[in-house]
Amino acid sequence: MAQAAAAATLPPTAIARQTHLNDYLAKRPLPCLVLAITRNTNNNVVCFHAPLTNGRLHATTPVHSCWLEIDPEFMKRARAKGRTSDIVELTCYERMAFGFTTKPHASQTEATVTFGVLAKRPLRLRVMDGTPRLVGTIGGHTAIVSRIHADSYSRWGIPHVKGIYIMGFATPSGRPVIEYVPR
Repeated sequence: MAQAAAAATLPPTAIARQTHLNDYLAKRPLPCLVLAITRNTNNNVVCFHAPLTNGRLHATTPVHSCWLEIDPEFMKRARAKGRTSDIVELTCYERMAFGFTTKPHASQTEATVTFGVLAKRPLRLRVMDGTPRLVGTIGGHTAIVSRIHADSYSRWGIPHVKGIYIMGFATPSGRPVIEYVPR
């Protein structure tokens, strides 16, 4: 990954995707959601969640991934087929594209998570006040990492990422922080 800028402003497409996701989550919250990856191609979102049992992470697989198919066209087709859930498993190819590795800690209240898109920046998955959170660095600030927006394009039908916007909230201030990382 190339040298990252210290701060960034989201482009209009990314703002629209975040707004669409926020509106959806306001009506249908996803428990234990730790990271959402939006893309400029459509409104569908790759979600990573960390279910808790008695306040602890799962011992061997603390993070799970899925699609949240909330693009209006996708939802319309799904409803026409009788599908009422917007949550869809990732395919084998998609799991490679949006892959991650985890290294659980013995305490089961923390794990190291490395996402393919942030391979050089492992994040700490921590249970904080009974809620799982990803903690890392955004624009030089320690932050809760909650969203990534992939700025991509397609060549010969194959998606290519130009760069990513990492979003979250600085700790302990809670101030929103954004960083653009070019590819």
